[in-house]
Amino acid sequence: GIRDSSVTGVQTCALPILPAAAVTRNGGKVLVFVRRANGVVAQPIDVLADDGTRVYVADGIDSGAMVAVTGVGALKALWLSAGREGG
Repeated sequence: GIRDSSVTGVQTCALPILPAAAVTRNGGKVLVFVRRANGVVAQPIDVLADDGTRVYVADGIDSGAMVAVTGVGALKALWLSAGREGG
């Protein structure tokens, strides 16, 4: 292996990577549904890249966030019917 002393530029990669099925779009915004103490909320995110299978999140959620990956269409429908089109 490589000796640790020869590695000089190490950084922890904490970029959240989500399944594409977890992401939805509305009004020009990219959203995910995140579990919070008071329920599930629509959270706008900034996407760095999307390869069709995975979405690489640049900003908007922290690594380790509890994000809905199934039932996203139903969550979006409930969210829209509650009048939350604006985010």
